[in-house]
Amino acid sequence: MDVLIAIPILIAIIPGFISLILIAKTNSKLWIIALVGGGGWLIASILRLPILNALRGIDSELYILFAALLAGIFEETIRYLTTKKIIDVSNKRLAILNTLCLGLGWGLAEALIVYVIQVPISATILGYNWLAFLPGALERNIALLLHVVLSIIILYAVFSKVYFMIIAITIHTIVNITAIFIASLFTNPWIVEAFIALVIMLITILVILYKPYFPESVT
Repeated sequence: MDVLIAIPILIAIIPGFISLILIAKTNSKLWIIALVGGGGWLIASILRLPILNALRGIDSELYILFAALLAGIFEETIRYLTTKKIIDVSNKRLAILNTLCLGLGWGLAEALIVYVIQVPISATILGYNWLAFLPGALERNIALLLHVVLSIIILYAVFSKVYFMIIAITIHTIVNITAIFIASLFTNPWIVEAFIALVIMLITILVILYKPYFPESVT
């Protein structure tokens, strides 16, 4: 196996890990929250497996739609329950820091399971050059940003109105479906990743600009 395969693997995880270090620093609570975020992603993935297995055999396009919807429902529901349980919303600044760590842990866990572990196996079995995995490395960073943004939206649901949870589920589902649709139109993976990156950057900007209502007791 080409040792250069380490390059896309590092590209996939280093930006998120550095971000987590810069935010959490030596705060053990923030690191624990990141680990809980990773566990949340794993639990949401496991819980929807029986339904996905039961749906096998249906029309492939319909299966993709159900898979995208289930990812949104299960992940955002678990994210909401996790946020409500472990993040202290009495202090807005600390709540945001906690939420950032939750989202980073969530995205890094996904990158570890679906990319970091899979890439060496695929490279060995299929003999792909390391360059073939670079678009996937970019995708992992895009997905990480999405998980952070979705975590913030879910925080809005806890802070403000529960309907933000519906918004998070909708965004998650639409992004997944859009990625699959764009991939079916273009054979160049860089075009696909660039388009998805633009969509998620737009969502990120809108979330940053939005000023949700916070209870007066939250400072």
